[in-house]
Amino acid sequence: MKTVKPLCSLLLVLCLVFTCAGCQNEQEALYSQALSSQTDEASAQESMPESALQSSEPGDGLSGTLTIKTASYLKNSSINFLAEEFMQLHPQVKIEFDYELGEAELNSLSRTERNMRRDSYYTQLRLELASGEGDYLLYNVQEKLDLPSVSGLLEDIHEYWDSDPDIDPEEYFTPVLEAFTVGGKIPVLPFSFKYNGMYFSSSILQSLSADAGSIQSVSCDDILDWYEEARKSDPQLNLIFTSPGKDTLFAAEKPRYIDLENKTADFQSPNFIRFLERTAAVSNEDPELDPESEIGISDPELMNEKLRCLYTGADPSVTLGNFAELFGHLVTASRPAFAAQLDVGLAEMASALHPMEYVAGPYPYTSSDGKLGITSLESFALPVSCKNKDLAWAFMKHCVLPRDSVDFSHMGSRQRYTHDIPLSKTNLRNFLEDFAENGVPMMITEPRLDPMDLENTTEVLEQILSMPLVNTGAYGVDLQDYLDEYYINALTTPEQCAEKLQDRVNIWLHE
Repeated sequence: MKTVKPLCSLLLVLCLVFTCAGCQNEQEALYSQALSSQTDEASAQESMPESALQSSEPGDGLSGTLTIKTASYLKNSSINFLAEEFMQLHPQVKIEFDYELGEAELNSLSRTERNMRRDSYYTQLRLELASGEGDYLLYNVQEKLDLPSVSGLLEDIHEYWDSDPDIDPEEYFTPVLEAFTVGGKIPVLPFSFKYNGMYFSSSILQSLSADAGSIQSVSCDDILDWYEEARKSDPQLNLIFTSPGKDTLFAAEKPRYIDLENKTADFQSPNFIRFLERTAAVSNEDPELDPESEIGISDPELMNEKLRCLYTGADPSVTLGNFAELFGHLVTASRPAFAAQLDVGLAEMASALHPMEYVAGPYPYTSSDGKLGITSLESFALPVSCKNKDLAWAFMKHCVLPRDSVDFSHMGSRQRYTHDIPLSKTNLRNFLEDFAENGVPMMITEPRLDPMDLENTTEVLEQILSMPLVNTGAYGVDLQDYLDEYYINALTTPEQCAEKLQDRVNIWLHE
């Protein structure tokens, strides 16, 4: 078992982002973790009140050692504080972490080396599960773990969820759980989630006669239709702010062409060929941005500041305040773009109540057939080979039950329970109430919420979750080489690319 040293600085956080297991957008994680560090490093010294802990009563017989296995681990993380909390509730329990990349490795290895270590970790993990050696609880592994191929080696969370008297289904956003179903089972339990979000230049929407206030959701087709129309006036207009890649829209579109239940794929359909043609034609150039630290930070607030400076001549060092050193060059050097893409978590939900001046959103962003992608960076999977499943479930339940506090100040840290949307409705309300009282953390310009906004926010979220949902983490087949061949190197035609994708996915579905 490896030993983790304390997290010391913002620079380390910026380094760690590139190995964040399960992150769909590494640059998005860079931005959010950088802002998080501005608010979470302050510590509180209060002793732990019992009311801050939510779990089964002490004396329930829980004992033993629970190993949590994850690709990378930081001591200053919510999962670590949740484990400490649980052990204080249950003195006979010990929780330890088994991980591939600790703080020292994440800080010292190159990006290529970290990726190689992570790939090797997941290969070994799949072998362990197949051979029945998985005596641990898995954390934050779903996308790289390849759920369709290993779901039979994981416990069905439904069986625990439905039979536990402490779980009230009305307390949770159950459509999210249903979206995590694979083969009729729920192999992954998220305690928080995000949904795909898209933002747009308000002035461009207005020029297209699109009413920003009436848009309920946007699809890949909507985005490309609007963009192609906007380029008639500005041929150099980029599609996505900070140019994350011409394949950016593929992640949301992919579930339309993969049927996990019936194990079929349809990438050679005319609709997908047309999607490849249209996305290859988008403008996606930001030569002045640093490829490692700036390309792909598709953040709407930074896009808003870019447009503010463009339209008013404002100095980003003034408008960005404390974040000018981190993002000032990005704002001044990036090229104008039509849209920004950022998965919607707590802060983004709250900011939607106070629209930005130059950027509209967030809007739920779906595949062209209307499926809204959700993902979880804070989730568990329980191998059937875990020996102490009762203990593992008790800890998982502890992490999803309603809480009295939104952070771990009772343990001497301001680290938030989550920065994403909690699965528990009570926990969401607690966060919104905290936002209304104390402001929204992790925002360059913090919107102030009126308490009257709170009920409406929950209602809006429930409406969004009534859309057809799809867990994008279950579609983790690696297709990047074929996408790079097509989008970057121009070595294949749309038809050839589609054929390669089709063949690879068919193999993956039947592995």
